[in-house]
Amino acid sequence: MRERVWTIRDFSIVNCIVVETRDGLVVFDTGVNIGEGETFLAEIRKLSNKPILAIVYSHSHYTRGPRRS
Repeated sequence: MRERVWTIRDFSIVNCIVVETRDGLVVFDTGVNIGEGETFLAEIRKLSNKPILAIVYSHSHYTRGPRRS
């Protein structure tokens, strides 16, 4: 972990990276399903309550984490 950059891992094959900016958070990869997305969000909220400004995906199949039913 570096100041204002976190890696959330061991919950998935996906490593979720969170970068804290002055105005909010930029999240890289959110999981391969909604359950992983919810887990990552819970872990993110342990680090910061700032708004999530953007989500960046490194692979197309990592886009399923933020979906709602």
